Parts: sequence; structure tokens; C-alpha cells
Amino acid sequence: MPSPSPLLLIYLGHLYHWEAVESVYEVLTHKGWDVEVYLEGWPERAFWFFKRDRRDRGLQILKNQGVQTTLQFHGPYDWILCTDVPSRAEIFRHTSRIAVVNHGTGIKTVLYRLLRRYSGPPLTFFVEGPHRARRLKEEHLSPPHRIHVTGYPKLDFYHQGRYEGTQILQKWGLDPTRPTILYAPTYKPSSIEQIAASLMEATAAYNLIVKLHPYSYSGWYAPHKHHRLMERWVASHPHAILLPVEEFRIMPYVAAADIVISEASSTLFEFLAAGKHGIIVDLTHEKLRHHDGEPLLEIDPRELLSQSFVHIRNPEELSAAIHQALHPTEAMRSALLQDQKTYFDPNDGHAAERIVAHLEEALA
Repeated sequence: MPSPSPLLLIYLGHLYHWEAVESVYEVLTHKGWDVEVYLEGWPERAFWFFKRDRRDRGLQILKNQGVQTTLQFHGPYDWILCTDVPSRAEIFRHTSRIAVVNHGTGIKTVLYRLLRRYSGPPLTFFVEGPHRARRLKEEHLSPPHRIHVTGYPKLDFYHQGRYEGTQILQKWGLDPTRPTILYAPTYKPSSIEQIAASLMEATAAYNLIVKLHPYSYSGWYAPHKHHRLMERWVASHPHAILLPVEEFRIMPYVAAADIVISEASSTLFEFLAAGKHGIIVDLTHEKLRHHDGEPLLEIDPRELLSQSFVHIRNPEELSAAIHQALHPTEAMRSALLQDQKTYFDPNDGHAAERIVAHLEEALA
């Protein structure tokens, strides 16, 4: 009688986390693993107090893609793969093999805060490069977690050439002959209110794609005025589009755009990994703290990618910064290559294969 296929659960904290493990799912199912995908709720605040859940919409999006979803845990599992440090103790009853692929590679300290509160079995981390491995080791946490530097599976499909920039631009009615700028603010800290008006004028000669963080639509972790403000500005500027919340993937727009503008979004790092430059809006970093006083960011944003990306403090600097980011100097290109080795190494489109090899090795 043949042995049963290994059973793995992918635990998603949010629909937009799916992109970080989609290539892993593809490799696992191709190799004959049984894979279930569990999606947590998708809260949205409406009418001040009422909270509705978009979870059903997220599940339907996954099902339309042919993904095997589940509403409950069916363990025991050979592995559970999470897109964040797990906090739901129920999953610990179904396996002691729990791995984490972080859903974003930014500089927020929330990953380490969650890890300090974690009380389950040892975790296996699959990380994107030397910087993340070093930072995790610096935490000196117990139990002793395992760390494997595999590269970032969220980048796999991009490196494999699965996204065609011209087709993406045409899909949204944008001119493929124009340079394209992606504005991808995070939900906290956000530069939306600071630069929205100036952004529209500074990008008038280009395509502008606005990709908000999903929380900026929810009213839960960010105010509804984030998306309402951008909706109002985009409506009066035909060169700009605002992607709907259902358009949760970011990597197709990394492929379509030439540069990115943000302040602390992980999208900055995804452009770095793609070999593209961008603009970082420096916010007042001294105020960027959690409720207990811990800094919100692990790196002073004024120092982040300081040689490879352009930094601005005032909206009036946008036009010149855009020109500089679109025409990087040799020093900027050299610094970008060095930053890639710090944050993304390996960076070749085969991260999922390395992750699956580690999962199989543990079972063997």
C-alpha cells in the first residue's frame, strides 16, 4: 500500500499574504503534497462601529484560482506554513512543525514584537537574506528557532518572467510608452495626506499607479480617509489609476512600473530585489512608535537605502526626485547591487524550491 502524501496547511492572516507563498503552494502540489489553505477573517469597519467580514470574498478569490481552501483544521499536519508569527494556539495541537515565511520584507518591528510574545513550539523561519537572518538571531529568543536563508518566494514568479508589464498597463488603460510610477504607501506610517496633492501634479507626464495597503480600505488599522482621499485625486487626473482592494498582488505592478514612491512599505524592498530604484518620503521618525514606546521601524527611515534610493522631505521635491530615480547615477546603481546582497540573497526565482527541499528533509 503506497504511503500517504504529506499534508501541509498554509495559514494566511490575510488574503494579501497569499502572494508570499503562492509559488510554494505551486511547488508542493506539483510534487504531490496535499495542501490546504486556511484564511483568517478580513475585517472592515463601517458606520463607525459595525464590523463586517470579507473572508468569504477572499476564499472565493482563492477557489477561483483552483486553490484547495478549508474552513477548519483537519490535522495532524506534517507541516503548517504561516505568513506571520502564529498567535492562534489551536494550530499547535495539530503539529509541532511550524514554519514562517514573512508576508512582507519591510523594516517594521512588528515581526519581532510578535515573536517575543510567541509561546508555541520552535519555529522554522525561511528568510529572504542575510539582514533578516541576523536580526532574528539578535533577538536571542527561546525556544531556539531554526533559520534558513532561502530567498523570498514572493519574488519567484517575477524572476520567472510571468508578468508582462505592457499588458498590465494596457489592462488599466495606461500608455505603455510613458514611464510608470507606482505609489505604494503603507498604512502606518503613511505619506498619503502629506504628498497626495503634489503627487498628482508631479506625475502628470507619466503613468501613475496607486496601490494602497489593504488596511487603508478597511477603516480598522487605518482610516477610511486614506482611500477616499486618493479616490478623489485620481478621479480628476486621467494619467492616474487607483487599484481596487481586490487587486491584492503587488508583484505584477513591480513588473509594470519603473520606480516606486513610498515611505516604509515592503514594496520598496521588492523594487530593490527587482533591480529598480525609487523614492522614499522621510516622515518625522521620532513620532513613529508603538503604544509602549518601542520604535515602529527597526531602521531610521532617513538612513534606509540611502545611497540607492532618492529621499525627500517635502512634496516640492517630488519632480526632481522622480527624474533622478528614473535616471540613476552609476553610484546609485552600484549601491543598489550592494543593498540587494544585504537584503535578498539568493535572489533568483527559486526560493520556493529551496523551502520545499527543507520541508522534505525534515520529514525524511
